[in-house]
Parts: sequence; structure tokens; C-alpha cells
Amino acid sequence: NEKLKNANLPNGAFADAANTNTNWLDNIFEQNPYVQSHTLSAGGGSDKSTFYMSLNYLSQDGIIRTNSNRRYNFRANMESRPNRYLKFGNNITLSRTEDYGQNDGGNALSGAMAGAMRALPNVPIYSTTHPTGYNITTDNAALGSGANTRLIENNYTNIAYVLDKNKFSNQRTRVIDNFFFELSPIKEITLRTQASVDYIAGTDFQSLNKIHGDGRGVSGSIFNQSLQSTILTWQNYLTFNKRVKRHTVTLLGGVEMQRNNTQNFNGQGTTISDPFFQSDNLISNTYVNQFSGGFYGKRGYQSFFGRLNYDFDGRYF
Repeated sequence: NEKLKNANLPNGAFADAANTNTNWLDNIFEQNPYVQSHTLSAGGGSDKSTFYMSLNYLSQDGIIRTNSNRRYNFRANMESRPNRYLKFGNNITLSRTEDYGQNDGGNALSGAMAGAMRALPNVPIYSTTHPTGYNITTDNAALGSGANTRLIENNYTNIAYVLDKNKFSNQRTRVIDNFFFELSPIKEITLRTQASVDYIAGTDFQSLNKIHGDGRGVSGSIFNQSLQSTILTWQNYLTFNKRVKRHTVTLLGGVEMQRNNTQNFNGQGTTISDPFFQSDNLISNTYVNQFSGGFYGKRGYQSFFGRLNYDFDGRYF
């Protein structure tokens, strides 16, 4: 009202019959975010072989009530030297990450922070007169104005509705495996080969409600994406190390090859027939406009490397 008065305009903000005083930040924030982490591990071996395994689970809630993260990890290492000539081992890591969240930006129209800070404090979150049960204008464009004679500026939304109805999630599954084999036919020479794979598979899902918020302009939007990435690496090298009295020479040479494959496919539908079909996945024949896209990329390289070291008495290189 003070701003309007300074502009020689009539008051626009008025208390309603219930004298409403809404704390919108209380609505968007998780009052007691919960974090838990559990780890189980085991290890052992003998004079020729060793192993280690671990399991981990992490669950973490964000400060915005719709944000959370879940992570599952498994790791196993094994190394063995059956005799003085041979040595081999393998390290594997399996992980699964699940993220849930939304548009939480400070300057976005339906961002949680921006929406809460710009929301009118003298209007309620819910309404018994609107079909959705939330305090929204009759055209579903913005937060309802209550007893105020002016609408909220810039069509800021009812952020409680947006957080309750919009969805965003992604899942990532990753496998990293490294294997090596080492042969020492004589004391001075070591031959080593090692191979690794880094594989990632994931999905993304976004649903913007058709009635109110970011999805209103297109009568609802659903987006799905599937992606994969694979990195294969193979290294082979030889090390020669010779010490004669106070002189030491080390020669290393090898080759490395790597190949990267990346691909994704996405589909989107707008003008959704009913919000009922916006909960979990893009469903055929439930939308009017459809869009799709994708990408495929492949690259690789091969490199050769070498190194020569000399030292005298372990001090001068």
C-alpha cells in the first residue's frame, strides 16, 4: 500500500475476513530434512590373495520439500599373486542414484524460492471455491488475490500447487570395472595389461501440470529421456628396470586405446488430455502434440607413450 500511495494510487492490499497471514517459506521448506547413511564392509585374504567388499546406502532430503536423493553403492576389490611371475586383480563399482526435485531457482516464475518470496502473505494457500482446492485465479494463471483489489505482479503462481503437482526425477545406474594382469618373466621386466569399462544408463522425467504453473501455457507437458554412455579403455605397457652398482635405469613404453559411445533418445508431449496421465511416464494417445529427439556419438583414440629415467645412487636424476 505504501508503494501505491507514493504513486498517488488507491490502496490495493486488504486483510480478508480470517485475517490471513501465510508464511509461504514454511510451505516450501522441509522443516526437518533427514539424512541417513549405512555402510557394511568385509575384507580379508591370505599371503597370496586379498579382497575387500562394501555396501553403502545414502538417503538425503533437500531443504525444499520436494527435493531428495537416494544412492546405492557396491564395491569389490580383489588382488592375487599366485607366484612371483604373475599378478592380477579386479576392481568393480556398481552404483544407483535417484534424484527428485524441481525448478528451485531464485528468479524463475515457478521456482520455489522466487514463488515463495513473491507470494502475497495475506492470502491463503487453499480455497474451497476453486476446483483444484488451491487458491488460484479463475483463469488458473496466477495466485489468487483474496481480498486484495490488485492481482499479484508478473502472474506469480501458487507455489504450493506447483510443488505438489509438478514432477522431476532422474535415475542413473553406473558400472565401473577395472581388470589388470601383470607378468614378470624375469626380475628386470614387467609386462602389464589392464582394461576398464565405464557404463552409465539413465532416465529423466519431467511433468508440468496443465492447469497451473509452467505447464499451463501448453496445456501440460511431459518429457522423457533415456541415455547411455560407454567408455572402454585398454592399456598395455612394458617396464624395464635395471640396477648396476650405483646406477639405475628405468625404461617404460606402452600403448593405450579408448573408445567412447554416447546416445540418448527423448520424447515430449504437450496438450495433455487429463492431469491423471502426468504422473509417471509419457503415455501414447494421451496428448495432442508430440516431439522427439536424439543423439548418437562415437569417438576414440590410440596413443603411444614412453619414458626413460636414470638415477645415480638414488639421489641424482
